[in-house]
Amino acid sequence: SNPEAYSHLAAVRELLEKGEYNEAEAEAQKMMGKPIGQMAYQPLGDLFLQFPPGQKSSDYRRELDLRTAVSTVSYTIADTRITRKTFSSAPDQAIVMRIECSRGGEITFDLFMRSPHPTQSHVLGSDTLALTGQLAPREERGLIGPWEGEGMKFAAQVKVKTEGGTSVAKGDKISVRDADAVTLIYVAATSFVNAKDMSANAVVRAEKTLAGASKQSYEQLYQRHVEDHSALFDRVAINLGGQGASDLPTDERLQSVADGAGDPLLAEQVFQFGRYLMISGSRPGTEPLNLQGIWNESINPPWCSKYTININIQMNYWVAEVCNLSECHEPFLRMAGELVAPGSITAKTHYRADGWVT
Repeated sequence: SNPEAYSHLAAVRELLEKGEYNEAEAEAQKMMGKPIGQMAYQPLGDLFLQFPPGQKSSDYRRELDLRTAVSTVSYTIADTRITRKTFSSAPDQAIVMRIECSRGGEITFDLFMRSPHPTQSHVLGSDTLALTGQLAPREERGLIGPWEGEGMKFAAQVKVKTEGGTSVAKGDKISVRDADAVTLIYVAATSFVNAKDMSANAVVRAEKTLAGASKQSYEQLYQRHVEDHSALFDRVAINLGGQGASDLPTDERLQSVADGAGDPLLAEQVFQFGRYLMISGSRPGTEPLNLQGIWNESINPPWCSKYTININIQMNYWVAEVCNLSECHEPFLRMAGELVAPGSITAKTHYRADGWVT
């Protein structure tokens, strides 16, 4: 809140009544909150799988099954087909990747983690890699406000389950050699409790989550994830025809539509993709979708990766009720409730008004 805001309110109203809008805008700038900039939503880091250099792949295919929320990458090296299936499980709060090959002993890679923030990475035992970090002070940049002192703490851990071959954990990476199949279970946590409390132990949170997920087989993790996601996704079906188009690569379909051709199946898939994003990014107890959803790779994201309420939060959440995803609305409705207390102070400070404002 800006203690000086109210002293400019009468002048803004007078200028508006006179139709002097540019002058009113300039005066209204003196009523803006202090500080005017906000800290930006941040990426935590990256998990890298580094495969042997020089391998030439063919028949490369990427696909996303909206109904199961499973992403698949497959390709051929020599005469071996490599397949990677990845999903983010709400029930187990883990990202799970399964790597398989058509012939035994063909999976070799190094696993390591990196972050754009100050971090440390090290192995835990023989099969787990851990990363810990904390946001450092940053200078103001564009719309992104500065922050001083130490920021939120975070942690990530990944467990490597190999079938066949060998796995060696050393330093800040795990090396898998000649495996038949590999399952990766990745978890992450922060010290965030609420807007006024950053005291949680991120490492303990990550350890607890990983321990729970690691007790299950890949098949169990997969089944729990698919049942959870499809229970929400399958509530709405739409059929606009044009099923044959699904045999074509997406880039060709997009170009065809740009050239004026019809693709009713693409319209259907875009509609369901919106529901998929809502299910994947907004669940009871979580923070609501921001401008990037929850998927932000930049430390200086567009528009700070924040919540803008002139239209963007509405664009995110219109789908919640009209597409039968009321549970996914809970994070946004809860955040609106959390704004009442600070918003009441702003209403009183800026406008001498009862109620609350944002």
